[in-house]
Amino acid sequence: MRPITSTPSLREGKVESLSSYKTKIKFVSSKGTCIVSKDQIDYIRSESNYSIVCLNTGIQIVCCRTLKDLSSKMLKTEFVRVHASYLVNLSRIVFINSDYSSLTLESNEIIPISRTRKAALKALIFQHID
Repeated sequence: MRPITSTPSLREGKVESLSSYKTKIKFVSSKGTCIVSKDQIDYIRSESNYSIVCLNTGIQIVCCRTLKDLSSKMLKTEFVRVHASYLVNLSRIVFINSDYSSLTLESNEIIPISRTRKAALKALIFQHID
């Protein structure tokens, strides 16, 4: 067996840069571990002690972590908790009802907005989107 004499450096382009991993998140499911880019996530839905990660490709990943655990890993400027059961990617929102009772994503999914989270969503939308 040959000893390892050197490891590939970032400058050689053989190893993906560490900064690209900051935009990815790991989900552990019953089938294995999925690593996805945060911008691929449309929303995450809670199902008891599990979370269903819905990607823009239509793939759904059942993750054995609660929505509370996952929301702590997401940046508040990228994802927002709009309901007790939903965490939404802000960049995927295309329409919000005038009474802020629901929103529509690029994938045509309609997500409910809870009354208690309505004001925080309004403030976030006006603050970050022109």
